[in-house]
Amino acid sequence: MNFKIFLLVRSFMALISWGYFVPDETWQSVEVAHKLVFNHGHLTWEWNQALRSYLHPMIFAVPMKFLQVLQWDSPYQVVLIPKLVQALISALSDTYAVQFHLTVFGRSSIDSRQTFAALYTSNWFLLYASSRTLINTLETCLSTVALSLYAQKDANYVFWIAICFMMRPTTAIFWIPMVITDIILQKSMKTLVFKMIPQAILVILLAIAFDSYMYGYLAIIPWNFLSVNLLHDVSAQYGLQPVHWYLTNFLPALLIGYGAYPLTRGMLEGYQHSKVILFSLLWTLLIYSFLGHKEHRFLMPTIPIIIAYISVGFPKNSKTLLPVFCGLNVILALYLSVIHQAAPHSVMEYLSVQKMNRGVLFLTPCHGTPFYSHLHKEVPMEFLQCPPDLGHQDYENPNDNFFEDPAGTIKDIDLSRFDYVVLYENVLPLVEESLNVEKLKPCRRFWHTHFPEGQTSAYLMLFCRHHPHRE
Repeated sequence: MNFKIFLLVRSFMALISWGYFVPDETWQSVEVAHKLVFNHGHLTWEWNQALRSYLHPMIFAVPMKFLQVLQWDSPYQVVLIPKLVQALISALSDTYAVQFHLTVFGRSSIDSRQTFAALYTSNWFLLYASSRTLINTLETCLSTVALSLYAQKDANYVFWIAICFMMRPTTAIFWIPMVITDIILQKSMKTLVFKMIPQAILVILLAIAFDSYMYGYLAIIPWNFLSVNLLHDVSAQYGLQPVHWYLTNFLPALLIGYGAYPLTRGMLEGYQHSKVILFSLLWTLLIYSFLGHKEHRFLMPTIPIIIAYISVGFPKNSKTLLPVFCGLNVILALYLSVIHQAAPHSVMEYLSVQKMNRGVLFLTPCHGTPFYSHLHKEVPMEFLQCPPDLGHQDYENPNDNFFEDPAGTIKDIDLSRFDYVVLYENVLPLVEESLNVEKLKPCRRFWHTHFPEGQTSAYLMLFCRHHPHRE
């Protein structure tokens, strides 16, 4: 597999990725970049606490600035170009994933190498997420580059994990065993003292300087991130999962069930190639399992290693098993990218071309749609915010308040300020009367998902205020 093929695959997925994944895909990346370039966008509470590094959104702010200067900044271009930038970064990272496999499992048969290429290129999660503007996607790219260099005993891997750590401190969990092992076994103290340590220090200092400049005060992102999370256990406020969740949810989904067999077999057969890498994988799964809040994307950086072990243990005596397994992965990726949770992007695309718009109110679950990064207009917009409880006496959660009593809460909202209201069908019977009183009528119905959960439903509704001169 070469770079051009990977770039073609990742770019294609960027073009068709329509389904909404998680809020961080837009709210912590392109939304921030949009505010930096176009001076309108929403910064979530993390940015007020300096928990996020500007290094990540700056990657997308640069191409957005070019679009602005060239006056090519249509809503479509502003949405698409950042995804293509991430597709390019992911394609570069993919070539390092192949090199990692060749370095660590190079003594394996040619069948194993071909199997890895097929499994890696078709993996549904990588197809689904590698062109998305998530910090986890960038973390995976940087970690994969570092992993390849580490396998080649190239001390420059420290540079990449240092950058990754300054943006995503939890990346240290995965790298602790490998870095400690490398330091202990490091035969050249000269390399450690004059290359590895200076690289780490330089990256850390430059990142602190950059973020401090952007925030306007001293900002040490890893320290802020860890101190706030440890003091207030913020992640737990966004949902808790049982200890076994990654084993009973993440891995079965990632492996589409069958992949568990070749993964186990591959670990047993291939552990001798690099015991420390296998230990780091198992260590990461263990530590993340004991963290309360869990999401599939948190373990995305481990996927190249998981696929490498699957390729080692995948049966070689069947001509149909590999194509069928890869085909199922591609079908799942296409379904998730094109059909599943499509409404948030659809409604923003519709709103972005409306000429008459005095304001938009989102009564969807908090951060349930993209925001200014996809509307690309300076229009007043409000949504149900969901800040964590950081111990303030006047703390309240508008999102929880609304869904506990939609009919009562909507009466306290001045609906006259908005021309559009966005909400899911499941709350419609409780609020429709209040919307009708304000002359807000249903005008569009957007397909969302076959599998509604929580506070969502199969369709997302758009209510519009009637204007006699509306086109």
